[in-house]
Amino acid sequence: MKRKWENQELVEHWTIDQDDRLLVLQKRGVNRLGFALLLKFFQWKGRFPEKQYEIPRMVRTFIAEQLSVDVEGYGQYDWKGRGIKRHRVEIRQRYSFRRTGKKELDNLRQWLIEEVVPRVINDRQLKASLYEELRSRKLEPPTYAQIERLINSAHHQFELQLCDSIMKQLPVKCRKGLDKLTGPQSDSWVLDPDKIPLNQLKEEVGRVGLNSLKAELSKLSTIEELVLPIELFKDLNSRLVERYRQRVETESLTEIRRHPIAIRYLLLSAFCSQRSQEIVDNIIELFILLVHRLESRSRKRASSELIATAQTTENHDQLLYQIAMAALAQPEGTVQEVIYPVAHETQLETIVEHLGEGGQSFRERLHSKMRLAYTRYYRRLLPLILKALEFRSDSLNLQPLLKAIKVLKISAEFPSAEPYAAEIDVPMDGVLSMDWQETVMVTGKGGEPRVDRAHYELGVLRTIREKLRCKELAVRNYG
Repeated sequence: MKRKWENQELVEHWTIDQDDRLLVLQKRGVNRLGFALLLKFFQWKGRFPEKQYEIPRMVRTFIAEQLSVDVEGYGQYDWKGRGIKRHRVEIRQRYSFRRTGKKELDNLRQWLIEEVVPRVINDRQLKASLYEELRSRKLEPPTYAQIERLINSAHHQFELQLCDSIMKQLPVKCRKGLDKLTGPQSDSWVLDPDKIPLNQLKEEVGRVGLNSLKAELSKLSTIEELVLPIELFKDLNSRLVERYRQRVETESLTEIRRHPIAIRYLLLSAFCSQRSQEIVDNIIELFILLVHRLESRSRKRASSELIATAQTTENHDQLLYQIAMAALAQPEGTVQEVIYPVAHETQLETIVEHLGEGGQSFRERLHSKMRLAYTRYYRRLLPLILKALEFRSDSLNLQPLLKAIKVLKISAEFPSAEPYAAEIDVPMDGVLSMDWQETVMVTGKGGEPRVDRAHYELGVLRTIREKLRCKELAVRNYG
């Protein structure tokens, strides 16, 4: 109980009203103050103070002033005599409360197991809920020690019941998979610790790169192969599941193996359930960073080429200006008569070579560099990502993107140089920007327009990255 009270709080909780006064004035001497304090304390807390000086002096003084008695008389109130017992009985009867017996404790324990322990983690909140329940049932709370024993017993019984429930929900295949996570129970010292699946699952994500992405996808695959029931922990507070998961994180393999099988399954199931969500987050983050790195490095290369070309062709602008003036002066003349006197054939070949790639714009250079890097290295992430993650969105504006993702998933194994067949409906609007739509369209061998597969895949991946970053696109069951 707090020791300092504001005046407003004292008035609200400790004022003796007319009904209370009539009852209190029936007592004499030191019993009057003692009874009044027991009465007001019970009204506020729904229980009696366990110790005489649990009620702070500030409160005792406030009550004594209302009764016009000496506050020091409280020290003479017999805290263990028959008088206080009669006072407690009188107050209980006044409010129709009864003492908490063995039957009531058993009922409260079952209530804690079913309603409170699965959802409330904080001990203080749990005790507060218990006291509220006692008050609603008009039961006088037991002692602090009894409350602690009741809560500890409820926790223990709950965990036993939870272990039994988890065991019943786990299929045989899932149990065998959980057993494999910790390696063989005997001769485990022969194995390389890094080869034990549970140790691999505990490893932190590596630096940005395809190898790190593959490692995270491998972890996710290990957990998905367990086929844990989706609703295994649906009725539990996530912080309680996290507590079980942390035990796996901190305990050694030997300690985990020593647990009874039911507890071991509970701990490993909780660990895998929460770890899978973290792994998916890691995969999404790696994907976002890889696509960003692809674009930023390609942009840097395109910029470097452009700068290098400008530095080696400082006189090209002047030369091209002279060529243009000569052509305007003699529009009917031949190239040999008009152009070659200004710039001979070797100079023209140098201009063409230095401008390179048909005089591409910076955007065209950038897209070309991105396509080259994607097909040579980054395209390997496409089937991995599409196999591991299922994207979702309720937004109508993103339905074309979801359709494009399905197109990519169906044709992810086709060669990047092979354009999409004409009969395949390849979504463009709502998926690619206008400049990227221009980039993906190419001319087929017969002169017909085709969609370049590599450029289209790259454009879709860029859009997925953008929508994931702004939370418009989520991953099913994880976002």
